[in-house]
Amino acid sequence: PMEYEAILDHSIPIEKYFEDISRIPRESGNEKAVSDYVVRFAEEHGLRWQRDDMWNVVVWKPASPGKEGAAPVILQAHMDMVCAKTAGCTHNFLRDPIALRLEDGILRAEGTTLGADDGFGVAYMLAALDDNTLVHPPLECVFTVQEETGTVGAEKLDKHILSGRRMLNLDGDEEGATFVACSCSDRVLLDAVYETAPVYDSAIALKLYDFSNGTYQGVLHPECGNTIKMIARLLHRLQVSGISFRLSAWNCGTAENFNPLEGSVVFTADAPQEQVEALLRAEFSLMEKEIADDRYTGKMSIEPGVRVHEAISAVNSARLVTALWLMPNNLLHATEKETLTINNVGLVSLRDGVFHAAMSCRSKLGSCEEQVVRHCRELAQAFGLQAEVQTRYRPWPYVEHSPLRELVNTIAAQQYGYTLREEVCPGGLEIGYFFDGDDFDAVMLGPNLKNLHTPEESMEMASFHRVYDLLCRTLAQLD
Repeated sequence: PMEYEAILDHSIPIEKYFEDISRIPRESGNEKAVSDYVVRFAEEHGLRWQRDDMWNVVVWKPASPGKEGAAPVILQAHMDMVCAKTAGCTHNFLRDPIALRLEDGILRAEGTTLGADDGFGVAYMLAALDDNTLVHPPLECVFTVQEETGTVGAEKLDKHILSGRRMLNLDGDEEGATFVACSCSDRVLLDAVYETAPVYDSAIALKLYDFSNGTYQGVLHPECGNTIKMIARLLHRLQVSGISFRLSAWNCGTAENFNPLEGSVVFTADAPQEQVEALLRAEFSLMEKEIADDRYTGKMSIEPGVRVHEAISAVNSARLVTALWLMPNNLLHATEKETLTINNVGLVSLRDGVFHAAMSCRSKLGSCEEQVVRHCRELAQAFGLQAEVQTRYRPWPYVEHSPLRELVNTIAAQQYGYTLREEVCPGGLEIGYFFDGDDFDAVMLGPNLKNLHTPEESMEMASFHRVYDLLCRTLAQLD
């Protein structure tokens, strides 16, 4: 047993185990020590376990008496935590235990993240495995790693060692709500290297700025000002007007999954400055009217007489602008149930002939997302760009009929007077890597957590206890 001065009540298993793992450094990628703790726990309790090279651990517990004929159920949570601390905090996440602080029923940490995401889920599973009075079907407890850095552990885990077709995922952050589906997501990277030649004429610097954030949890809708797409359209207007131009520099955006709110491009044009500026302002005016939402509009500036040393050819400039002008962006597909498919052209850089762009494609339907990714890749290749697709998250499609969800709601209504509000996660969830057909039934549970991934992270202890009670009551009624 671990020796330290306790903050929580160790006569209550979920509190004891939460504090135990809070003593163990477990930043994403550094989970070996907490994985060792789970393995030792399994061995001390005579339970079968298996661990892979990534430090994922699965622990099996036979059914309680009378439940031997019940179908197994998977319990799942991730062992890693986000490690953030306040300015001036000297905490070392590779060595120091989390300093817990309990005040007025709210649990926090001193100067750091608490790690309730997902320490509560790990504590729940350890308590369930430890409790010989608990009524339950056969349990398959899955402790994953590196969830916070891209659900890597869940992706790499060998799911063939599991036989359960229903899962209670323990990674929620609100007692009265549950995710019932999540998006799949891919990152699409575009690259090219162009020859440059000297520039002897002065250039024009075009800048778009002061746009508001039109991104809400990864869904860009309604139409908002994406400065990459807007610059591509402005330059394409010159192109179709018979004006040739050469690109010297282009810089827009900060990340592939965030709407670019400002950007600039520097180019030369073989037309009078007055003509170029008039065309650009006319096209910008049209785009302002199309957005038709004061929240998302911004400003444009045009600065002539800029000195540059080199630029790519007019032919390559036209091909690059056309590729980005044609690239799909924003909401691409939707249904009445908000099955959304979006692509976000989020980052563009051109400097010294080296071009790079990054995009994020998301959908709640894998087939729709695959079509958009193929569209982006083949369009890019047609215009001479190299395209690389990097998988980020796999989908968990919404299953309309969920006996597990119905049971949880029935118990929650009887015991606590609420049913779970259903939401669709715009990002990725580990459940997506376990889902392999509509007969796979899953529910996500969690207590009331606030300010996740920040040093202000907190957990409501009363909710921590209620949700564990809900979990135990659910297990008791599963056949």
